[in-house]
Amino acid sequence: MKLNSKIFVSIPVLDESEMLPLCLNCIENQSYKNFHIVVCINQPDEWWEIHEKKNICLNNKKVLDLLSKKK
Repeated sequence: MKLNSKIFVSIPVLDESEMLPLCLNCIENQSYKNFHIVVCINQPDEWWEIHEKKNICLNNKKVLDLLSKKK
């Protein structure tokens, strides 16, 4: 790999507010710094209306809040 190659990391998430910060920290603490992370929350909008899925939606909102504070 060339020293200036950019690495793209794609992370699909669902109900991951506890583990995602650990994952992101591991990536961010690597010695190689030329990377771009894309996080995709895999949640249908309809889940907000389904009682059994509400906790997952709230957890995913925590993920969005966390990501909004990251660069």
